[in-house]
Amino acid sequence: MENYTRRDFNGMYETLTRGERLDTIIPMQPHELFITAEYAEQMTNPKLKAYMERQRQRGAGNLQAFETEWNKRFASPIGVFIMTLLGVTLSCKKVRGGMGKNLGIGVTLSAGYILFSTLSTSFSVSGTMSPFMAVWLPNFIFLGIGAYLYFKVQK
Repeated sequence: MENYTRRDFNGMYETLTRGERLDTIIPMQPHELFITAEYAEQMTNPKLKAYMERQRQRGAGNLQAFETEWNKRFASPIGVFIMTLLGVTLSCKKVRGGMGKNLGIGVTLSAGYILFSTLSTSFSVSGTMSPFMAVWLPNFIFLGIGAYLYFKVQK
C-alpha cells in the first residue's frame, strides 16, 4: 500500500498512523469471502464457533444468523422435551367425549410453537432481538404452558 492511513482502535480511543509505503499480508483466504448464513447450518459446532470467533476478531458486525444457528442447536432438543411434556399432559386428561379436543389443543400448541419459533428467529436475523432471546423465548413460554398443564392435569 502507498500513502496509507492506519486506524487503530483501543476502546473509545482511536490512533491514526500515516505513512508512505506499507507491505502487509491480509490473513484471509478466498473461500472465506463466500460464506453465507445458509452455510452456518452445514458447519459442525467447532467450525461454527471458530468461524464466529474469527469474525469477531476481524470486527465483523453481522453475525446474527450465525449466533442464531449456534443457539438453535442447543435450544431445539430442549424444545422436543417441552413438546413431549405438553403431549403427555394433554393425553393424560380423560375426557368423556373422546380425545378429539385434547388432540386439537395439542396440534394447535405444536403449530403455535413452530410459528413462534420461526418468527422470533427471523427477528433475530434482522437484528431486532438478540439471538439468545429469539431462540430461547419460545422454549421459556411453552415450558410455562407445559408446567401449567402438568399441575392442572388430574393425578
